[in-house]
Amino acid sequence: MVSPFYWPFEILANVKIRVQKKLQVSDEEFSKWKFAFVSRDRTEYLDDSEILFSRFQQSSSMYIWEQYLGLEHKRPLAANQHRRPSMKIYN
Repeated sequence: MVSPFYWPFEILANVKIRVQKKLQVSDEEFSKWKFAFVSRDRTEYLDDSEILFSRFQQSSSMYIWEQYLGLEHKRPLAANQHRRPSMKIYN
């Protein structure tokens, strides 16, 4: 399996920098976002010091494609908008 992270000891804080840059979100807004490890029916919120690679190594390979780095954030919606339940970013 190829790691989605740059190297085995990368922490969440480093990944968050790349996510913020990719999505072009302001510092103020991004500070409200929460990151979580999502696997099947389990969601665990992460600290900035969390080593992400170790999270994705813990589960059996049978379920490896059911593991995600989740983002939780809230933003006001216009009256005619509906909330999507989830979104996946592949790059």
